[in-house]
Amino acid sequence: MKQVYRNLIFLCLFFIVILSIWYIGNLKAYINMKIIREHQEFLQTLIKNYPFLTAFFYITFFFLSTLSALPITLALVAIGGFLFGPFAGSIYALIATMCSSIATFSAIRKMFGVHLQKKYHTPLKKFNRAFSKYGFYYLVAVRTIPVVPFFIVNVGAGLTQISIKKFIIATLIGELPIIIICAYLGSQCGSFIVNW
Repeated sequence: MKQVYRNLIFLCLFFIVILSIWYIGNLKAYINMKIIREHQEFLQTLIKNYPFLTAFFYITFFFLSTLSALPITLALVAIGGFLFGPFAGSIYALIATMCSSIATFSAIRKMFGVHLQKKYHTPLKKFNRAFSKYGFYYLVAVRTIPVVPFFIVNVGAGLTQISIKKFIIATLIGELPIIIICAYLGSQCGSFIVNW
């Protein structure tokens, strides 16, 4: 069996397991500002007593959630702002999203991107030329205006020939304003509740 097909099977099984845990465990019910506000005292005590451990847990959970394409990125940024404050919440969210974006980009590039570029080199020639010229600006725009889910952008970029350096810089420039805004809104959570 070709390596590409094994990678595809692995990826499908990974998403089936993640989605099963998400829906069977009803994790969605626990990731909203209403629940976080109900347990605010307990969470603030944990953060005060174990600042590094709670930050590590938040970043790890955020990383795994965004890595597995769960649609909760902006909610997690707001929760980080609420729990850790707008500055620390923004930094932790940025660390997690950058790590997740780079991991997804690199995995997709290694698993499928190289094969796709080799197999369809001639038909993709024009696209690659245009993307190498304007891809950076496209990524910044798509990241700044989060219409397309971050995971889809990471996968799409991994299938192109954009360099990892350009990808990282575009991701940083594009995600930073959104993260700062959401973390600030989360920190001002008096009337702001994330429900979906």
